[in-house]
Amino acid sequence: MKNSIKNHSIRISRSIIIILLALTNLSILISQDNNSYFEDIKTNSDPNLFVGLTIMQLPKELVRDEISQIPMVEINYRYDIDNNFSLLTSVSSCYIINTLSLEANYKFNYKKFSLSLGNELKYWFGQLKMSGFDVTTNGLINTPTISAGYDFGNFKISARAGANYFLNNNFNFGNSNVSKSSFYLMGSSISFILEQPVFQNSNFLLGAQLDMSEPSYQVWVAEPTSKDWVMIPKILLGIKF
Repeated sequence: MKNSIKNHSIRISRSIIIILLALTNLSILISQDNNSYFEDIKTNSDPNLFVGLTIMQLPKELVRDEISQIPMVEINYRYDIDNNFSLLTSVSSCYIINTLSLEANYKFNYKKFSLSLGNELKYWFGQLKMSGFDVTTNGLINTPTISAGYDFGNFKISARAGANYFLNNNFNFGNSNVSKSSFYLMGSSISFILEQPVFQNSNFLLGAQLDMSEPSYQVWVAEPTSKDWVMIPKILLGIKF
């Protein structure tokens, strides 16, 4: 079962990379065409700040039932450089698990359809200090992404897929340190988000994400060195201002 999940995720990740390369070439050709059918993205009126809650369902084979669900506060902010390029910063935390990420995006629209290519660099760290237990850890993950969405008028739906690549991990237990630097495919993820206006200049978001990868920052306390690929679903809800 685990090998089947891993093989399936590798195929998905390879497809994502191929699509990213193809769409990058397409976007370059489009940008060179003065008669392009793709319109400039109107981002000035879109809300840029997101505050919400993420709930992860951890694999029961790795953790106890008491800690199988992890809620995390999440804050995102998007800075629009121009009509096509933007930077997205994200912070999430529940004390023992914390992440900080920066993602660059290139975007273009065709009528009510939108498409985005990006790359996310995520730094994560965790800590757990109690009687007889003093552990800290941190790491880096790089994720090329592709997103697509459609504006139905009263609501918007978007989907995002990414391929996760391991870069670095440090694990400290007391005075002992284990450090690993490498570059390899550690998994993939896909998410779907529903966005609906609730009041002036604010939108409500409800989303779901499925990670298929090695357990990383999600279950570092239980399985800090596991290489088995697992499925980790997430639920996201919040408000964009």
